[in-house]
Amino acid sequence: MRALTIWQPQAWAIAEGHKPVENRTWPLPSRYIGETFAIHAGKTYDVPWSEMVRGALDLDVPSKNEVPLGAVIAVATFAQLLEGESFGIPPGNRMFIVNVPVSQGLPENFDVWFSGPYGFLLSDVRKLREPVFCKGAQGLWTLPVDIEKAVMRQLKGVST
Repeated sequence: MRALTIWQPQAWAIAEGHKPVENRTWPLPSRYIGETFAIHAGKTYDVPWSEMVRGALDLDVPSKNEVPLGAVIAVATFAQLLEGESFGIPPGNRMFIVNVPVSQGLPENFDVWFSGPYGFLLSDVRKLREPVFCKGAQGLWTLPVDIEKAVMRQLKGVST
């Protein structure tokens, strides 16, 4: 199973069902659309991001001490690649909230979370009962076999 390391509390926001899109500077290769992957919470906690989300969305974002770091916390499916320019988001945009028209088939709140230049629209997010601690990596990477087995054991009986 492939994995994507995401800084906290963004990984938390995905696992809890708040954040339906993960922004990246690189496009997801089309062969990964429809693939289930692990959401790995990195060891970095992004304080400015958490403060921005608290203020802009009035979301009760947990502190660094309240979220797992360096662990697989959920799995999700890559549903679609979003390209910022298709939504009128200029290259190099670093704004959080953008005025993106909601397109048919996209979640209602995707526009609040999508800032481009690329977004991986997520579906079938399933939070694990317990974090599975392991080292992360940049880009898409493959879980070690023992970690994947531990994740899969937890997925039995987990519903979306």
